[in-house]
Amino acid sequence: MEETRKEFIEVINNQYAEHCKLNGIAPTVEGFSAYMVNRNIVTDLTINRFLVIHLYPIILSENMGIKQATCWDLEFRVGVKERSIRNIINHYLGFFWHKNRIKP
Repeated sequence: MEETRKEFIEVINNQYAEHCKLNGIAPTVEGFSAYMVNRNIVTDLTINRFLVIHLYPIILSENMGIKQATCWDLEFRVGVKERSIRNIINHYLGFFWHKNRIKP
């Protein structure tokens, strides 16, 4: 699987470089992220899950540890229903942690 991941990285980097060349833009990290979203490689579902996991501890702290208020704030900020937020927190908390899935 590691070889497949490396091939994916090579292919997507080449496609992004070609996209930049065709559109006359300089490659940037922000541009690459937008390219991944626009190509639907990073789906809206993944974006929502990632943002909920990222923002949860920050907003929880702002709400003095009150989980209900945190879920309401996340619902407003991310646009995901409270029930989905609780599901994401319960099932995907470790999903976005950095893992060394490709050896340098």
